[in-house]
Amino acid sequence: MKDNNIYIAVLAASLFGVSIPVFAESMPAANNAEAVSADDGALAAKVKMALAGDESLASLPLSVEVQSGVVLLGGSAVGKDRQRVEEFVLGIAGVKEVKNLMRVQ
Repeated sequence: MKDNNIYIAVLAASLFGVSIPVFAESMPAANNAEAVSADDGALAAKVKMALAGDESLASLPLSVEVQSGVVLLGGSAVGKDRQRVEEFVLGIAGVKEVKNLMRVQ
């Protein structure tokens, strides 16, 4: 009987154009995951563009990945450049943390 009442309420709401907040609450989880993924992609592009725009860092063989605002740096560099890249990336708006996995040459 309870399932029938829910079905009737949903049907009535859809006929009259009324939204049902219970269903709206269950949707943001998927939307949040998509938003985080999109934000991470945008942040990765922003970091890559910033690195490419810096003459002293542009030639380094770097890889950039972003997971929930945390930038993962890969590739290789000499010791001072490794630290410089990390500090440079930390200064970019939206970067929460940098995990520097770059190898030292």
